[in-house]
Amino acid sequence: MNSSSEKPQSFGSRVFVSLVLFCLFVSTCLAQPPKTFIYEWGTKSFNPAPRTIRGTELTPAQWRDLVDRTWGPAKESPAQQVRVFDIFWSTMDSKFVCFPGLNVDWDAVREIYRPEIEKGVSRGRLSAILDHAALVLMDGGHTHVDYAPVHFDTAAVQGVPLLLVGWRDHGRFGAGLTPLPDGKLLVYRAQQANPLGLKAGDVVLGYEGKPWKEIYPQLIAAELPIVGKWGTSPTAHEHIWLAAAGLNWHLFETIDVLKYDTKELVHIPTARLNTQPTEELFASEQLPVAGVPCRTLKEIYAARPWPGGKSKGRISATSTCGDGRGRRMSCSTKLSRPL
Repeated sequence: MNSSSEKPQSFGSRVFVSLVLFCLFVSTCLAQPPKTFIYEWGTKSFNPAPRTIRGTELTPAQWRDLVDRTWGPAKESPAQQVRVFDIFWSTMDSKFVCFPGLNVDWDAVREIYRPEIEKGVSRGRLSAILDHAALVLMDGGHTHVDYAPVHFDTAAVQGVPLLLVGWRDHGRFGAGLTPLPDGKLLVYRAQQANPLGLKAGDVVLGYEGKPWKEIYPQLIAAELPIVGKWGTSPTAHEHIWLAAAGLNWHLFETIDVLKYDTKELVHIPTARLNTQPTEELFASEQLPVAGVPCRTLKEIYAARPWPGGKSKGRISATSTCGDGRGRRMSCSTKLSRPL
């Protein structure tokens, strides 16, 4: 169960800070009536036209400029933006319980970002600052910031500078990837109609001739807005970012794939995924288990009682997820046959 430390205000922009047993709804107060916000999976109000970019060639300054131009100027005043950041920072400072296990200077985070916000930042930059302030807490599954205009309302089409991470629906990529010991990504599951022609056994190396294991730290350092949940330990953090390689095809022109059947290294245009159908593919990195049906996210949401009233059974674990309103809801098991 979640609790709210502050009552929602009449906010034009929407920011959600989610924690275990705690959910803070914060944003900036604009002179407009409150609106009911209902988030539906796949519904995006900001869906720009795809445009090809070569993400491996962009500098941090060029990424920053692209972030500013994509979402444009913020509707909030600098003072309102500062209020958003201050609520987030002070809430973490007083309520986050994991600081003893972290090597992080939380005061320094405030000293780095607050002066920049005081001068006024773009909508995309505000989102990125909140994301990367939360990222240093290394608790992405429980402590993160959701800025609705960027996180919920934006479609990650080709050329949009959103950095995606986490176990989630990989239907937009059409395949599930799992990291190998050398940092390459094994395709363990793929849709039959995958536009890239990916099949189980293929290996994704990276993009535009550069390994993904070298690319993703640079994208993090460039401070793109982050959508998703990251790991909590160093090993989990690395694993989940590696596994997110396929989710971020929209940041690059070509993807590098070593084909299993021919042993050929191919460089496939990512533009083929612009027309990828929205067939769901929940990539939880688990292989099929005999007698355990693999259910979709929608089926998990509509969980049914155990058949026959049995109290024991086999389950396959998935993850937890949010409902798009800042609240946390469990999606942690898949119904299977009774024992």
